Amino acid sequence: MDEVLELAAKLSRAISNSERFQALRRAEAAVVADREAVEKIRKREEMQRTIHEKERKGEPVEVAEKRELAALDEFVKTHPLLAELSRAQADFQEMLNLVNSKITAALNPPEKKDDAPKEADPPEAGT
Repeated sequence: MDEVLELAAKLSRAISNSERFQALRRAEAAVVADREAVEKIRKREEMQRTIHEKERKGEPVEVAEKRELAALDEFVKTHPLLAELSRAQADFQEMLNLVNSKITAALNPPEKKDDAPKEADPPEAGT
């Protein structure tokens, strides 16, 4: 187990030193430093919760609320720092998926194909 934990720590260091992780951290820091972006994200999340809660209760959602959410969605989609953060998150997740695939493949090697033909099951008695 110690070897596995040591390798996990080494992998963790490699991931944290990777360009994809560093790009993600830079993108996160840039967004956090942008007060307008942080406020719009907060308002969008709050508006989403409000609308979902109204829908859950069967209450009507006002047109103004839908418009505000649409405007906030548009802001998030078009803001350059948020677009960069989204791209950095996707790149980092892709790397983690590749790491996971490698580990999974190593734990589940492909089955060896037998060159010998398999024998058919013997017929059941009485048939």
